[in-house]
Amino acid sequence: MKIIKTARSQLGINMVEIMIAMLIGVFLVGGLIQMFIGSKKTYSLQEANARLQENGRFAIEFLSQDVHQADFWGCITDNTKVYPFGAGSVGVSGNDNDDSDADVVNGTDSITLTGFKNLAIPVVETGSNTTPLTIQAGTGDSLDVNDWAVVTNCEYADVFRVLGNSGTSIDHDDFANEYGTSAQILKWYSVTYDIRLGSNGQPALFKSQFDPNNVLVVGSRQELVEGIEDMQILYGEDSDDDGIADRYLPINQVDDTANIKGVRITLLAGSATRGLISTKEGITLIYASGSGVEGPESNSKAVTTCPSNSTSSTCMGMTDGRVRNVYDITLAIRNRLK
Repeated sequence: MKIIKTARSQLGINMVEIMIAMLIGVFLVGGLIQMFIGSKKTYSLQEANARLQENGRFAIEFLSQDVHQADFWGCITDNTKVYPFGAGSVGVSGNDNDDSDADVVNGTDSITLTGFKNLAIPVVETGSNTTPLTIQAGTGDSLDVNDWAVVTNCEYADVFRVLGNSGTSIDHDDFANEYGTSAQILKWYSVTYDIRLGSNGQPALFKSQFDPNNVLVVGSRQELVEGIEDMQILYGEDSDDDGIADRYLPINQVDDTANIKGVRITLLAGSATRGLISTKEGITLIYASGSGVEGPESNSKAVTTCPSNSTSSTCMGMTDGRVRNVYDITLAIRNRLK
């Protein structure tokens, strides 16, 4: 029997098959690209939130340190005995919607904290009000020329500028009083926290130092934390002299700043990176309250979240896509607590 073999035609890939393969490839590559973009966006959001948490923590820490030690006058119980009078008379003050400086971000608050820092520098010899103060060797190393300091014997105190420091004596301007071996030297401090434009062009938390004449110390203004866009502050006033804040108010509604026992600070922090969120939804804004907020547990400022369909002029302006978080803390002025 004769077997006849038939040659099978050898055919290539036709155009339809090529197009189908290309289409499948496009879908696969597109999926990979989408996965990469999604992963990158998730990473960017996580990184921005981590940086926000870090910035908020740093800002609160800086503020807490100075608020806690504000209004410390050493062993002086009556700060009107600090000469020249008025140099240290106000331990806590501030500005609501600060417009005292054109460089401060519009609508933000500022706070000024004043007092002494205990350096434990004892005076070891009695001198006149014009002679240098004699101190124990090695105790005055923290005082530099042109620093502002205070000498006190617990009855009265003189604020002075350091004219010289030999290590065993401190030169100074003339005092109003004379001091002996019962006196000690402390360091004057007055700092202001406010919101200004930082080195990257975005708002930041700044700290500035002032001398007793309320003149900015040259070179003292420094940017502490970037991305702090807003700071709103309420002051806890003790109206019945029981040592506890009864209500929290803007500084311009406080009857007597000497009765301020604490402060409630609200910070709005924004990410450095733009375009992380596509709508206004989730952007939190701080609105200053128009009247006092009663009770120590009440919110410091009205806080609202912009919905994506908001028609508020303030919300409509927040279209930069930055991630924002609010940080709120209530701090006691420890030197005023009973």
